[in-house]
Amino acid sequence: MDLKSEIDRFVTEFSEVESHCVGEALRSLSADRDFVERSERILDHHARFTLLRRMASVRNLSPDVLSELDGADLRAAELREKRDELARTLSSIEDARMAPDVWIPTIAEIEQCRMSTATLQATLEAITREVARSSVGF
Repeated sequence: MDLKSEIDRFVTEFSEVESHCVGEALRSLSADRDFVERSERILDHHARFTLLRRMASVRNLSPDVLSELDGADLRAAELREKRDELARTLSSIEDARMAPDVWIPTIAEIEQCRMSTATLQATLEAITREVARSSVGF
């Protein structure tokens, strides 16, 4: 496996999870589709997590769900940092000049990022299902 293609896979997978799964979780908490779409357009990813957490709190979701959201936000922030570092790595690879402060990961490190992304996705999907269950009769 080639490092560049592994980095591309991680970036693609993480972007999908961050956009799609957070959006789905927001939609599960709000019947106002226009509000959710506006939020997705104007808020950065961390702000969307903050909104998600506040909406879940207002809906009186269990402390366990709120804790899971906090953990998911932290995991997403860590993955965002890795993604940003890897974007610099890709840029250096494409320029064929490696800056001295560029992180050159191993394939195993990229696979770990991808596994963390899959865990984040599973967590967000579970929260969305929990919200849907708690919304019955809401």
